[in-house]
Amino acid sequence: WKPSPQDTMSAVLSPSDARTATLTVENPRKEAVTVYVEQGDFDIRLGVVMAGKTRTLKLPPSLTSSRSSIEVFVHPAHGLDLSGSSLDVTPGSHLGLKVPLH
Repeated sequence: WKPSPQDTMSAVLSPSDARTATLTVENPRKEAVTVYVEQGDFDIRLGVVMAGKTRTLKLPPSLTSSRSSIEVFVHPAHGLDLSGSSLDVTPGSHLGLKVPLH
């Protein structure tokens, strides 16, 4: 399977981020989205990605201290939460998420 260009993304990370788990979020919408991570019973706010922007967010070390599974979801400024899929994360993981346009 070869991904199409619209299914791929890339991000430049600083050397200090090389050992930190990160999530790069691309937001093609015309409104900002707030990104959350759900692990177990808790939701952790990672940050806001402005309309039409891409931003790399750091995952808290508590989420990556051992191999774990997290659920990422975004909350548009005007709308319902959009859930992502369950992702396995380890220290140094670099994950990507494209917010659906609609």
